[in-house]
Amino acid sequence: MELIYILTFKHIMSQGNEEHEKVFLKKILFLVGTNLSFLLIFCITFVSSINVVHCQLRNSKIKGNIADTVNKMPLENATIMLLNRKDSILKGYSYSDSNGNFLIDHISKGKYILLVLYPEYADFSDYISIDQDNDAVSFRNIFMISKSHLLQDVIVKADAPAINIKGDTTEFNTSKYRISANANVEDLLKILPGIQVDANGKITAMGRL
Repeated sequence: MELIYILTFKHIMSQGNEEHEKVFLKKILFLVGTNLSFLLIFCITFVSSINVVHCQLRNSKIKGNIADTVNKMPLENATIMLLNRKDSILKGYSYSDSNGNFLIDHISKGKYILLVLYPEYADFSDYISIDQDNDAVSFRNIFMISKSHLLQDVIVKADAPAINIKGDTTEFNTSKYRISANANVEDLLKILPGIQVDANGKITAMGRL
């Protein structure tokens, strides 16, 4: 009988119903007055139940704001996922509201990866840890970078070669050779590889006139 009362008491405590707790405690107090051994067992059960309820009520959470990195405008309906760092199993998720805010709560202690996804934007990820010393993580601003903006920052320049040989024709890219501001064509020819200009102004290219 005592065991049944103890198990029932633990169940009621876990439900958090105050009226049921009061009625059942009256029955418990009657048994306590008639049975010393039951009093000891009840005290141990009561303390452990309080600890369980305290742990259940603990609300570890992650919150933050999602915005565009250029115009600082909030991004609505961004997908925020909380993944287990060890095996990438999904542990929680949320969506940003019209102001870009999000909240993931009821998180167990552990090490996680926060992943933010938004169409046409580069993904954002960060490592976070939830423990007894850090049960609330706040990202004041998470700025997302649009993929189009990333492409604009990547500029590819293909420089033309100084010399280009096409069959029996040799082309020189004169912009690759430095000459003084007042130089003439003859001065340029003198520094081109394979070109010789003698004292009389005769030009020889690759040994031929």
